[in-house]
Amino acid sequence: MKKAIKILSIAVVLAAVLCIAAACGSAFVFATDIVDGLVVSAPQYSFGATATCGGVGCEIEVRCNGITAKSDGTRFTVYLNEGDNAVLLTAKKGSKKETRSYNIVYRADFVVRTDLSERVIRDDVLYFSAAAYCNDESCALTVTADGKLISPVSDGKYEFKLTENKQHEFVLSARSGDAASTLTETVFYEGFKVNTTLVSQDTASDTLSFAVRTTYGKVACETEVTVNGDVLSPNDGNYLLVMPQAGEYEVRVTARSGSMQKTELFSVRYSDAPPRFERLSLEEGKEYKGSVFTFEVTAEDALGAKLPDNSLSFFADMDADDGRDDFVALGQSDLKKVWSDSEKTSYRINFEAGVFEGCKGKAFLFRVVAEAFGRQTVQTFRMTYVGAGADGEIGEVVFSLEGFTVGCGYFIEPMLLTVFDGEPFSVTLTRLLSAYGLEYRYTGELDSGFYLASIKGLDLDGNRIADGLAERLEVFSYTLQKDDDGRYSLGEFDYTSGSGWMYSVNGSFPNYGFADYFPQDGDVVRVCFTLALGRDVGGGDSTGGSGSDFAEFADYARVNKLLALIRENEFYGSGEEAYAKAVEEISVWDASQELVDRVYNELIAAYGLNLS
Repeated sequence: MKKAIKILSIAVVLAAVLCIAAACGSAFVFATDIVDGLVVSAPQYSFGATATCGGVGCEIEVRCNGITAKSDGTRFTVYLNEGDNAVLLTAKKGSKKETRSYNIVYRADFVVRTDLSERVIRDDVLYFSAAAYCNDESCALTVTADGKLISPVSDGKYEFKLTENKQHEFVLSARSGDAASTLTETVFYEGFKVNTTLVSQDTASDTLSFAVRTTYGKVACETEVTVNGDVLSPNDGNYLLVMPQAGEYEVRVTARSGSMQKTELFSVRYSDAPPRFERLSLEEGKEYKGSVFTFEVTAEDALGAKLPDNSLSFFADMDADDGRDDFVALGQSDLKKVWSDSEKTSYRINFEAGVFEGCKGKAFLFRVVAEAFGRQTVQTFRMTYVGAGADGEIGEVVFSLEGFTVGCGYFIEPMLLTVFDGEPFSVTLTRLLSAYGLEYRYTGELDSGFYLASIKGLDLDGNRIADGLAERLEVFSYTLQKDDDGRYSLGEFDYTSGSGWMYSVNGSFPNYGFADYFPQDGDVVRVCFTLALGRDVGGGDSTGGSGSDFAEFADYARVNKLLALIRENEFYGSGEEAYAKAVEEISVWDASQELVDRVYNELIAAYGLNLS
């Protein structure tokens, strides 16, 4: 370690003084690295010095404060007093001698302090503190590592990423006025190695054996293994993890040498329960009129993680009533994956292709199998494809167009809408919007990649972000103005960067677009305007888990179907008052299920209906 404080500029000076005999009566040459006037912060000062006379080496004596300096030949060490210190170099040759004088200033009040020598290293990062003081007051300090400036992460605290098997040089330079001090420290880091048979994994076994060996450089070092914070004791380098209950276990393997250590993390998830279906949009005993049907699956393991798609299997027994178990595995020609994300996976069945060809009018069994941790969960559904009518009609869906988030209620109140076999809902939707005199803009094609970008001509008078919603949004415009033609256009990026049109089917927001949705008779379709990528309408999971919903949203399927039925039957001769009141009450962005169910029951009572 080298400590030096310099006044004005720091320089290593080799002074060679030639005394010419004609001028001074001698011929001595001095060579030394003493810096005259140097200010230092340590009471010891070391330097080199030699002398020659007539080109031949001669004796040299060094004294400081009346004390002769110790020497190992050409290096000398002197002990300084506080303040000025005269260091005298005297060269002798026979009866001749000559003395040179240098002033070294020792200031104990100017120091650089650091704990670099403690070598506190965690996961290949060196942590140290450093500060400089003059007269017990802090002064400016710069720190470089391998020649590059590093900044403190907090007051006087530094971090530096080390490289294995490399010597790093740290230079700490302090300055106060004209005074400067430099401290140099080197750190050689050999690096840790953690060798283990343990890997992060899911398991159905409640015990797991693994081995661990750690080294610093090439030398074995101390090893510590913890499980959820508790130390796990080894048996000759081998460890046994016992998991008393299902859950996730964090295993930390730490290699340690003195104040240095490195930790590697592993996750072991143990489950003793079968997986479960969080959502499976299939119905027992349902008759399908449309030849194409899309359904959703969300299967989770016992620890709540979505199962990968290859953990799902699908089978069909094409005769549900023959008393035999004739299930066959379904392949890509029988079942198409529409979309998969972190929340759910969507599949499409074509009842007139693959193994389903010729199944019209005959009940069959459709089986879904989820597997995790060596355990299975099976659900089987009886299904019948009955086909469309002669005109291609497959029935009706309940449709609504909603602007609850911008205080505009239903743009199109729930209504019955005829749908046709093989027609994607992108075609049905655009035909309906045109029938209502609304203009629309979309991207993609009607049969592929269709995205409803905007709708023009809606009644948006009085629009504003709904009460209670604005504070949930980070950046927004509060109201929407009419276009130059005096009409409103509502679409993507209006109000917020996360706004646009989304849709739900039977209470669930699909993770695929309108062009991939082929409706079935009885579906309830809501097209909603969102300001927050679905989080304000209940569809936050349809964008692949972009964020949790802002509220616990109600399922409108049942009440929307009832409203459409009441309208279709001209209010059953009982007037519109109860209907209008119900529409007004539920036209809010955060309606609770309790509210929606209450309105449903009030409508049943008001119109004297029996829908059991």
